[in-house]
Amino acid sequence: MIKKKSFKYIILYLFYIILSLVVSNNSFFWDTIQLASRHAHWYYENNFKFFLLPDSIDSGHIPVFGMLLALIWKIFQKSLFVSHLFMLPFLLGILYQSQKIISCFVDKKHRFLVLIIFLIDPTLLSQSILVSPDIALVFFFLFTLHMILKNSRKLILIGIISLSLISMRGMMISVILFFFDLYFNYSQVNVRTWYWKVIKIIQVYIPAGVLTMAYLVYHYIAKGWIGYHEESPWRLCFERVNFTGFIYNIGILGWRLIDFGRLFLWIVFFMIMISEVKKIKADKNLVNLLILFTLLLTILPLSMLFHKYLLAHRYLLPINLIFSIIVGKLIFEYVHNVFLKKFYFALVIIGLITGNLWVYPDKIAQGWDSTLAHAPYYNLRNKMIEYIQQKEYALKNIGTEFPNSSSFKYIDLADYDIGFSKKDFTKNHHIFYSNVMNDFSDDEIDQLKNNWILEKEYRCMQVKVQLYRNPDKPSGQ
Repeated sequence: MIKKKSFKYIILYLFYIILSLVVSNNSFFWDTIQLASRHAHWYYENNFKFFLLPDSIDSGHIPVFGMLLALIWKIFQKSLFVSHLFMLPFLLGILYQSQKIISCFVDKKHRFLVLIIFLIDPTLLSQSILVSPDIALVFFFLFTLHMILKNSRKLILIGIISLSLISMRGMMISVILFFFDLYFNYSQVNVRTWYWKVIKIIQVYIPAGVLTMAYLVYHYIAKGWIGYHEESPWRLCFERVNFTGFIYNIGILGWRLIDFGRLFLWIVFFMIMISEVKKIKADKNLVNLLILFTLLLTILPLSMLFHKYLLAHRYLLPINLIFSIIVGKLIFEYVHNVFLKKFYFALVIIGLITGNLWVYPDKIAQGWDSTLAHAPYYNLRNKMIEYIQQKEYALKNIGTEFPNSSSFKYIDLADYDIGFSKKDFTKNHHIFYSNVMNDFSDDEIDQLKNNWILEKEYRCMQVKVQLYRNPDKPSGQ
């Protein structure tokens, strides 16, 4: 007979299984079009003959995620259904590892409720309905952290190598976990044996460091660049900022940390910390969490702050997830008034859930891949494509923008390599616009609304897709 406590966790595992099935026909979205679909297509279509990606889609990462997806396609078939099921083991792994990590820091009777706070993070939920390398990154981050807490050296080695194989952010997270590993073990051992302990810790991280350096050197010798190049489609993201830009980026970082309902986490955090600050020093588990959070917050965004457009919400997932555990622990272990405890918990839960409804006006760009607010887009896009096909409009005459500007082959895994054109207001007969597209300038949005003819529109919740007709072009094909 299943125990009542176990049944609660079984429900969560079933939730992820059902979620994966429900979204299994969703097309690739946002950066996953490149980091998952385009990368996988390269290896799939070339039968893994080439290790490095072509410059047009090479992001500088070790492209293992794309290779694995291509391998899954080879074994089963290339389809959206198979692609989404490929993510299911990572999602279930995140649930399992988060359970184990929370059990290391939180009293037993509060663990499930803290886990709920952890799992309903809007960005984690949004990434969970995508074929996203960031879900794999979060899993290996949690796995490696769990192994550090267990002091399982061989499994830490596997986790660090896996993080390094996913992306450059995975490499940065490996460095952060190395520092946390040093701190955590220093607090556990006798000072006299510390030297030998450090040697053992370093040994575990050396293989991943050697692997990373070997790849970067090989990549540089083969291509002459690391990370990005002058002809790279995302080169503007890596444009360096001056001091004013750096300060501006700090403000953007602060916005990202409180965005999509996380503001309420921070409000609760400061309210409890102010009143209970004296007790915190005696709580070793909370101190360890705060040290890890501080390392993540100071090191992970460092490179992002020096560049123009690198502060995406999903890049900050490890920071936000650890912070959610901290806030959950504070609520249930530091607030003794029962009413206030329930109030804080309800505030955080409602704040995070409704955070998915935080949609900004059209002229303010937002991280649509990091909120469930984007979920209606898939169906709306399909409806608009059906309308365009019924009208027999030529796709080459219809302009659009990211994330709708790639070929249907990469977005929908279609058998044909066709798609819309990049927007050109002087040439396009129509413009396919949606508020999930951040690459329309303010002037272009005004031009559409004031000078073009809105021919068709579909809306659901806070997402809209619109087809505008150029008044200076023929209304037919």
